[in-house]
Amino acid sequence: DHWQHQYELSIELFQALIDVACTLNDKEVVSKMSGELLLHAKTYDDKLETLRLLVRHRRVLMDLQEAKRLAYEILQHLGEELPRVTTDPVLEKDMRVVANNFANTSDESILRFERIQSRKSIFLMGLYNELLIVFYLSEPALLRAVILRMVQITHLEGICAMSSIALANFGAALLASGDPIQAY
Repeated sequence: DHWQHQYELSIELFQALIDVACTLNDKEVVSKMSGELLLHAKTYDDKLETLRLLVRHRRVLMDLQEAKRLAYEILQHLGEELPRVTTDPVLEKDMRVVANNFANTSDESILRFERIQSRKSIFLMGLYNELLIVFYLSEPALLRAVILRMVQITHLEGICAMSSIALANFGAALLASGDPIQAY
């Protein structure tokens, strides 16, 4: 049984199969392969990438409420705060704090940000990126909270492939709030 003798390789191969099936929008393969992986995974951490792919799959199917529900379930399991609506005054304050932190960070310092080392943080950036797309399509009032969290992770942990998306969206969110100086 490959799950016993080649566990890590099996996880990697099944995740790759699920990723391709998501890209091809092959519901049967996504369902079968993800079901088997989730059944055999030894830890929740081993399930995370598959769960993110299932969020992506639901998004691609335009089942946005299910994508959101699954993403929220994952975020809660990882101890993350759920996204807040744009009108939340604490969210606005948090946006200003992060904007000021970046305003007080030199360009040279930003360019020297290290790569994120934490697998959890890299995973969260990918999951938040999925939520970003879901909210662009369904609930724009939650966008700022997701953007903020992605930028917070980047500022605290370092950069990854999703950091440029986070920073570009952060600038756009600041600009939309009427503060072109902070957006720069």
